[in-house]
Amino acid sequence: MEKFLKGISFFTIVTLKSLSTYKVNLAVFFASAWIGALSYFFNANFRDVVISEYGVNYTSFAVAGAVATCFLSVTSVVLTPQDLTLFGFWERVVGGVAADFTLGIAKALPVLALASGMLKPTVWLALTVPMAFLLFVVVSALLTVSDTLTFYENPVRWAFFGFWNLLGGVWFPVEALPSYLKYLAYLLPQYHMVALMRDPLIGKLPLFSMAYAILFTSISLPAVKW
Repeated sequence: MEKFLKGISFFTIVTLKSLSTYKVNLAVFFASAWIGALSYFFNANFRDVVISEYGVNYTSFAVAGAVATCFLSVTSVVLTPQDLTLFGFWERVVGGVAADFTLGIAKALPVLALASGMLKPTVWLALTVPMAFLLFVVVSALLTVSDTLTFYENPVRWAFFGFWNLLGGVWFPVEALPSYLKYLAYLLPQYHMVALMRDPLIGKLPLFSMAYAILFTSISLPAVKW
């Protein structure tokens, strides 16, 4: 028993010491918990109310957000030397995102079926879904590059997904946030990735997010190449 407890203590200390060497990651680790708490706080303040900005009640807004979350698994792609020997960088990234996106559609269909009476889907989806896919590809490429450069100890990815619920407008409108956080949300891709999937489901055309997707792609593609 003593040997067992010593082993646990040893590996606990070694693991904590290892984590502490990645100080940025450790800071993001704690920050993600605080961001999650803030998300629930703002969410709790906007339950069961009509959201005038979107023209739907909270339930419809949240259900449309639930559909968007089916696609949030799109992330960085793990690259191996064999991958890049057989194919190029973009083939690997786009293929990975296409696979995740396909699974996202499969996950979203039951949600759409159950919530059909709560949503107001529009033909704009035919335009916004491809744009969302393009934005996912670009973000995935940036995360993949940053993962590779940091040997998969990547604080950028942690921060990116830590802000999904708070600044993505998934469960409550970002307009509910304090002004400085609201404008930060408009600058980050999370909000627009969600809006491109969600807004056409509740009768809105996300023109701002469509313009953002084009601008973000135009800036990011040279950055990935560099």
